[in-house]
Amino acid sequence: MTLVEEFIKQEETNMTWLEKVFMNYPKIYSTKELAGSTKGISIEVEKLFHPSLFDRFIATIFLIFSIVSWLILFNLLNKHILVPVTIGGLIFISIIIWIIIWNTFLNRKYIFAIKLNKNYIEIDRKIIPWTEIVDTQILLRQVGRGRSSYLVIFTSDNQVHEYSLFKFSISDKKLSTLIEFFKTKNERTT
Repeated sequence: MTLVEEFIKQEETNMTWLEKVFMNYPKIYSTKELAGSTKGISIEVEKLFHPSLFDRFIATIFLIFSIVSWLILFNLLNKHILVPVTIGGLIFISIIIWIIIWNTFLNRKYIFAIKLNKNYIEIDRKIIPWTEIVDTQILLRQVGRGRSSYLVIFTSDNQVHEYSLFKFSISDKKLSTLIEFFKTKNERTT
């Protein structure tokens, strides 16, 4: 059994009983399947991807609104107005502020950079040379009404590296095309 088949079996065993009842199996596609034509792509030496700036902008607006609300409630607490309600509001707003900061700026599961060049792929400051990569896949999991994409990298030392693409505003097809482009660029130079 290949490493990819073992990974698919593992994903199916991790499914909940409800997902199995509704036949909500994860789908995995090779980046070669999803990739468009790499002919005619002229890309600089490296390509760097970060999480969506638009998402960070929207979260920052909510963060500013939450901080202003927290300051207003803190001012009410200092003036001893509705103390129990104000303390409850401060705790609630503090939790919201922490969740916004964590999910937008600090959560290493979703906040990382992807760098592609002809020698390696670097994800979350971890460099994986193209020569060590056996296969690259895109995993699609149904999450509620939507779906979540993951980049799955299989290496020659039988390791599986899985990275969530939740916060990235790049399509699976475009990412697959660029990965295949740089893979073939590496094959031509070696």
